[in-house]
Amino acid sequence: KNADYVESLSSLGPRDVLPGIRGLIEEMRRREIRVGLASASKNAPRILDALGMRAHFDRIADPSAVPHGKPAPDLFLEAARVLGVEPHDCIGIEDAIAGIESINAAGMVSVGVGDVKLMASHGAHVFFPSTESMTFADLVDRCCEAANSIRSAN
Repeated sequence: KNADYVESLSSLGPRDVLPGIRGLIEEMRRREIRVGLASASKNAPRILDALGMRAHFDRIADPSAVPHGKPAPDLFLEAARVLGVEPHDCIGIEDAIAGIESINAAGMVSVGVGDVKLMASHGAHVFFPSTESMTFADLVDRCCEAANSIRSAN
């Protein structure tokens, strides 16, 4: 099954990067914000290569290095560790409920992408209907506001 999946990756190219993501990550890099990937897929490095995006990431967390997958916080904590940053100084962007739960459990600000009502009902601190609607300025403003709310609640 995985061999078939890996074969299907051969058709991936830079045109398949989600709308807005390349610009968002490039803006983060210009501002010297460390960028990591916390994917449960062991194929993530291959996917990033196919998309022409691997150089945009400082580190990729190795899913085989953690004892528990999402929704446990392990993979996001590993991403923070390999980036050399504290989890409470991180934001995580996810399109899946298990990922939102994982980010929250890691003590990070969670950003949900997709069905806004669903993301909100599952605890995403910030949510966007699509990657295309996520600008750097809006992401920073909303995540800072969420981080302040989280800190004042604790």
